[in-house]
Amino acid sequence: MCTVPPIVLPCCLAGGDVMKKKTMATHVEVAVFPHVPNNPMYASNTSPRTPAGAVVLAAPLSYGDDATDDVDVVATNTKQQPPQYDYDADIDATLRTMEKETIERPSPDYLSDRQAGEMLMMDRADLVEKMHRFCTSYDLAPGALHRAVSFVDRFLSAKKINRDERQIRLLGAAAVFAVAKYEDRNTMQKINVDGVAMYAGCTRSEAVDQERELLATIGFCLSAPTAYTFVDHFMRHSQEEGTATVRSLAHHLANMALQDYRCVAFLPSVVAASAILLARMVLNC
Repeated sequence: MCTVPPIVLPCCLAGGDVMKKKTMATHVEVAVFPHVPNNPMYASNTSPRTPAGAVVLAAPLSYGDDATDDVDVVATNTKQQPPQYDYDADIDATLRTMEKETIERPSPDYLSDRQAGEMLMMDRADLVEKMHRFCTSYDLAPGALHRAVSFVDRFLSAKKINRDERQIRLLGAAAVFAVAKYEDRNTMQKINVDGVAMYAGCTRSEAVDQERELLATIGFCLSAPTAYTFVDHFMRHSQEEGTATVRSLAHHLANMALQDYRCVAFLPSVVAASAILLARMVLNC
């Protein structure tokens, strides 16, 4: 089909000449764009016909009514996700990145490298047990213990301490107090620095100084995800029967893993996934 150049009507044309030009323009437009309605500017009393031999271009699928099977398949497979799933991928990627940050990871060999025998695995397990009792006695937030133990491990990875029962107890109490204020804004109604000093058997100023030293040593980086975080994250959409029991047992197993120094080498997500798997096996889920 020959390309017809645009027709420009001089102002001097009138009557039949104008009608003739209009009809020609209408024929060309209908021949090339069959799905586009006639432009009112080119309206005439003569019904337009497609010239013989004209090639009629197929309209895009979005223009016509002839939908193909492929369109139906795409429409069927594209399902609206529930609102709670909208940010799942971003949240998961962020947590996975945060848990691998070097500044927020303790050294897996700090007892032998940094402490050099001043603190043993049993000493650390005993400290975690005391921190657990301290958290439960003041009814602190459920995830406070995991974060507090992480703070202690990071502190001991950077600084060597003397094997002094009083100093170790003060370090654990200061870590719990710092985490409690981070996890729960109502902490000051439950515990204050005087309570920390009484528990650790030290003065108020010593408790404040220990908390400051702890936070400065870990670089004031407080928001790394813990195994407690990942247990809730991995089970956030579980709806099968017994989910609450599995979650509760997984949290308990993750808490027990805090006492084992060998688990320091594993990422929190690995500990959480292992706890959930073991909980499902125990409960036969």
